[in-house]
Amino acid sequence: MKMPEKESFELSVIMPCLNEESTVEHCVDEAREFMRKYRINGEVLVVDNGSEDESAAIAQRYGTRVITEAKRGYGSAIRAGIVASKGKVLVVGDCDTTYDFLHLEEMYQPLAEGKCDMVIGNRYAGGIEPGAMSWSHRWGVRFLSFCARIRFRTDVYDFHCGLRGLSPFDIYDVGGKRYFAPMIPTDCSALCDPGIYLLKNNNKKK
Repeated sequence: MKMPEKESFELSVIMPCLNEESTVEHCVDEAREFMRKYRINGEVLVVDNGSEDESAAIAQRYGTRVITEAKRGYGSAIRAGIVASKGKVLVVGDCDTTYDFLHLEEMYQPLAEGKCDMVIGNRYAGGIEPGAMSWSHRWGVRFLSFCARIRFRTDVYDFHCGLRGLSPFDIYDVGGKRYFAPMIPTDCSALCDPGIYLLKNNNKKK
């Protein structure tokens, strides 16, 4: 689908946020440093999803654009961020230091060049620090990703990774608002449903 011409940024980094006052500044700084290093005209958008701490205030004091999504749920925050974003390429990732926003080049570049429609991170590729993921999640995600690879004949190794990028082809404009092509659910299945949609519709992923 054709992107609306009014877009004003090359990249939007969207960070769903719930009580991350100790880490949000660090994540925002990494994303901005990545954009400075590669001279990308972009924005960082923090989506506060009902934080009870100072997450939103800290992000605002740091000069970040912050929006509030009243409807609770990880998917709700992601949807709100996509609607409010202004970039031609979107990267979504949690602001709890789980992900490295300083090195997004392998995610951003293929999307910006139109080589794929979605890039999904892989937490296993760089190694997982002790205690960072429970045993059930570590092996459960591997098993579910294996099932997805068989079912959809793909090479995605971390189907539930929260760091992923979307291309302009996944976004369209209706009445001045942006929407993600498949309906993103409000819960954590927001991580995998868009990928399933693209695979079923023969879109390119990386």
